[in-house]
Amino acid sequence: MQVDPTSLYYYPDIIISCDPQDLNARRFIQNPKLIVEVFSCGTEAKDRGEKFTYYQTLPSLQKYVLVGSEKVLVECYPQNEGRRWLYYRYTVGV
Repeated sequence: MQVDPTSLYYYPDIIISCDPQDLNARRFIQNPKLIVEVFSCGTEAKDRGEKFTYYQTLPSLQKYVLVGSEKVLVECYPQNEGRRWLYYRYTVGV
């Protein structure tokens, strides 16, 4: 995931774009709607911190999802109409 050739580069586990400009993108997606990161103990801090902070600067992004690889946990961060990030947590029994 990269906004332009001079910006930071991240390689999300799943990235979805509905923008026609990204249809044949070979190097980087510019307008993602959804980004999913599967985290482990070793990547969790970076996925929650550095990456999410960067992803929030993308105007097209509508939802960020974190999925635990070592525990049953899915956390969704959708953006509401006021461009505020919400938080939903899904785990066993909830």
